[in-house]
Amino acid sequence: MSCGKHHEVNCQEILERVYVFIDNELDSADCQIIQAHLAECGPCLGAVDLERMVKALIARSCTERAPLQLRERVLISIRNAQASLGAAGVPGGLAWGRADSSPAESAQPFNTPPRMPGA
Repeated sequence: MSCGKHHEVNCQEILERVYVFIDNELDSADCQIIQAHLAECGPCLGAVDLERMVKALIARSCTERAPLQLRERVLISIRNAQASLGAAGVPGGLAWGRADSSPAESAQPFNTPPRMPGA
């Protein structure tokens, strides 16, 4: 996809990163590059808007929660994978949790409301 104009970053690179952009998983510098591209490229902007609409539709349609046991098994699998990858010395490591979370928050079951201290 391309609008036919020359861009600092080509359309293919933008579209390869559309999901991490929509999910706000990019640093601010990368977000600014993508936003600048979208400001001048109608076809890419249309593609990003379509993906946002699909994501919003899925979020509205999928209100069923996974059973507690499944959520806990998934969390355990993620933690095990994180531990084994960390032990293997993966460059840069993986950051699955929040950097500012407390030990109590880290010990909480997956996808549950936060427990307030002293509660």
